[in-house]
Amino acid sequence: MKKIDWPLLIVIALFLLGGGAFFYFVKVSAVTLVNPESAKQTLIKIAPGEEFSLFYTHSIYDALVSEEFRAGQDEMILIGVRTNHAGVKEYYGFEGSEEFHFIKRTFKNPIVIKIGAGEGQGIGAGGRRLFLREIGQKGDRIELRIREYSLATFIILNAFQ
Repeated sequence: MKKIDWPLLIVIALFLLGGGAFFYFVKVSAVTLVNPESAKQTLIKIAPGEEFSLFYTHSIYDALVSEEFRAGQDEMILIGVRTNHAGVKEYYGFEGSEEFHFIKRTFKNPIVIKIGAGEGQGIGAGGRRLFLREIGQKGDRIELRIREYSLATFIILNAFQ
């Protein structure tokens, strides 16, 4: 009969428990996009306070617009709107010819975005660009949230995207 090396087993068990605790207690912030119509969910990892943008083509002027946000804790802060088109600037009530117009407006979770008829509507976050048509179709309402997840939850949710 082979003798059991208890100290080694205890060290291995503590190592496994410590690793599990690490994955449970380490937190990750993410931009979370949920399509309630299809139960599709996409998570994009971002750093706390990191900027991200919603981009689209303005339906009246057929011009590119980017709404730029900063991630807060369970909220998003709109920091400005970027466009080169004079008509879009007038539509939004911006004065001046600069491309970027500063705004400071806080939105609580979630922001609901309706997928439009045109192409090119999406989000840029965490070094990634995601088009809303990848998670829904025209007319679907996408819920955009900033959420904090445990690292374990984030990994599991990303594995099933």
